[in-house]
Amino acid sequence: MTKYIFFDNDGVLVDTEKHFFKATQIVLNKNGMEFTREKFIELTLIGNEGGWRIARDRGIAEEKIEEMRIERNILYASMLEQEQLVIDGVAETLYLLAGKYKMAIVTSSKKHHFD
Repeated sequence: MTKYIFFDNDGVLVDTEKHFFKATQIVLNKNGMEFTREKFIELTLIGNEGGWRIARDRGIAEEKIEEMRIERNILYASMLEQEQLVIDGVAETLYLLAGKYKMAIVTSSKKHHFD
């Protein structure tokens, strides 16, 4: 029997979620909206809605939200380049599984963030 393992990228292989939160927080706070870690967990990790829900609830136009999203994505990309992101033990685990399983990475990240 062929066995496959699919790994989510963010939060499983690489520690990027803290940067995604921080970049979103900076942009929302700069625009007068409080975005806490608790709100990030509620809206993004549990609710799958994202921080832009706060802006929509305040009646902010979609064009402005898109501008904030672009700003966040640029800031986030910059943060990703600043440090090693691989979670401890990942390389060793992948090495142990190599040849025994077919493996793939799945992500909803933008390609340039994934790269």
